[in-house]
Amino acid sequence: MSDKVEELVLAHAKACVEALLGEAPRAEVAVQESGGWTVFVITVPTRNSQGISGLTKCERGCLAVLAAAEVPMSAPQIQKAIEEHPDPAVKEIWSDVTVKRSLAKLRNSYKLLTNTTRHPRGYSLNGNHPLFRRAAS
Repeated sequence: MSDKVEELVLAHAKACVEALLGEAPRAEVAVQESGGWTVFVITVPTRNSQGISGLTKCERGCLAVLAAAEVPMSAPQIQKAIEEHPDPAVKEIWSDVTVKRSLAKLRNSYKLLTNTTRHPRGYSLNGNHPLFRRAAS
């Protein structure tokens, strides 16, 4: 592990997955804010009960940026957000083609994203709609 934050996030993700075993898979989003931190927990059913392994760093960066987004984002906006991201595990410089390919793979192969052509236009996580968001208690 590279740092304490990454260690904590990974440990909680593993604990969450283990606690969800036996439950019916469904999309769920929870947000908790405190002390300058915002934590998003997002669950989505895994397609065909197969884990999503082998995501590239760019794909993980796209997911991290979109998880924090309040509105759909265009590929150039996502690219810029990754380049300026405060987390060094996410921050990277990618070409526009790499970001677009990653977004296409996340949308078409993994079915994790939607891309709307109506206003507001752009990519967003499936099920990540402000109407369905609620603060975790």
